[in-house]
Amino acid sequence: MSLKKNIKLICCIVILLIVTIIKIQFCFTQSNNRRISNTSDPSEDIFNSDLKEKIAFQSLPQNFEFNSIRAIIQDHKGYMWFGTADGLIRYDGINLYVYENDPDDSTSLSHNAVNAIVEDKNRNLWVGTSIGLNLYNRDMDNFIRVGLLNTNISRLNNNYITALSTDNKELLWVGTFGDGLNVYDPEKQIIYHYSYDSDNPKTINSNRITSIAIDDEDNVWLGSLDGLSLYLSKEKRFRHFYNEPENSQSLGSNNITSLTLDSEGIVWIGTRGDGINKVIKQNTDFIFEQYRNDPKSGSLSNNFILSLCGDPRGYLWIGTENGGLNRLSLTTGHFEIYQVEEGNKYSLLSNSIWSLYNDKQEN
Repeated sequence: MSLKKNIKLICCIVILLIVTIIKIQFCFTQSNNRRISNTSDPSEDIFNSDLKEKIAFQSLPQNFEFNSIRAIIQDHKGYMWFGTADGLIRYDGINLYVYENDPDDSTSLSHNAVNAIVEDKNRNLWVGTSIGLNLYNRDMDNFIRVGLLNTNISRLNNNYITALSTDNKELLWVGTFGDGLNVYDPEKQIIYHYSYDSDNPKTINSNRITSIAIDDEDNVWLGSLDGLSLYLSKEKRFRHFYNEPENSQSLGSNNITSLTLDSEGIVWIGTRGDGINKVIKQNTDFIFEQYRNDPKSGSLSNNFILSLCGDPRGYLWIGTENGGLNRLSLTTGHFEIYQVEEGNKYSLLSNSIWSLYNDKQEN
C-alpha cells in the first residue's frame, strides 16, 4: 500500500503535554481510509529531563504533511479529530486515520477542506467543510452529506462552513462565509436561516461569519469580518457591537477571528490585528476590555489572533500569527509566551497557531 502524500503535522495542532507522552508505532493497514502513524523512541521521557516542571510540546507523527489544522475536537470515545485543508484526521492514540473526498463516492467527505467539527449531546459528529455539512456515520465509518437528506435543508449542501456549535435545545448553529447563519434542527429536518439585511437592524450584522460561541445563558455570539452579533435566546433577537474609535470600551476591531469561553463562562474575542477583547456584562449592557501587544514585559506577543481556548485551570490560551502561543492567567492578568526555540525539540514547531483545544485529560 502506498501513501498518496507525505503527511507532517505542523504545530497548528497544539497538544499541551502536561502528564502524558504518547508512544506511537509505525504501521499500515488495508482499509477504506488510510491509517498512518509513526514511531517515537520508547527510551525517551521528557519528564526525566530538566523539563519536568515545564510545559512541553510534542508533535504527532512527523513523517506526514498537512497544509494546516483548522479544527480540533475530542469525541466521547476519546478519539481526537483534526480538520485540515487536505482532509479529516482521526487519532486513536496509536494510529492516524485519514478521511478524504472521493468524487466517485457519495459517502465520502464532501470536501477535503475541513473548517469546523463539533459533537452534539446525542454523540453525533458534525463536520463542516468548504462545500457542505457532513454527519459521521460511526457504524459504516463514512459520511452522510446532510444537505442531500431533503430539499428543506439543501442549502447546507453547498455552504462554505466556517463555524459549528450546538445549544441546549440540540440545535446545530452553522456559520458560513457568504450565506450568513443557518440553524439546523436535526429532529425536524428544517433550517432557520438568518442573513444580513442593511434595511433591517434586527438581522445579523454580516453574512461572513468566522466563529460561534454559546454562553452559559444559551445566548449565541457570532464573530464576523464586520463586527459582533449576539442572539439573545430568551428575547429571540439580535444585538450588534462594533468598534467605535472614540470609545475605549467598545469592540477593539470589527474583524473577528475567534471566540471562546473561559472557565468562568466569560466570552473572549480574538481579532485580526487588534489583540483580544474580554466581554464584561454591566446590567443589561456589555463593554469590552482590550488586551494588546505593547513594549512592556508581560503583554500579548502579537495582535493578530488566530485561535483561542480557555482551560479549567484558569488560563486563556491564545494562538497568534507569527507571535507564538500565549497563556493568560485570568487571576493575575500576566501573559506567558511560548515560541520556537532553536535546538529545543520540546518547543513549538511554528509561531503561527491556527487551532487550540483542551482535551479531557486537560492537555
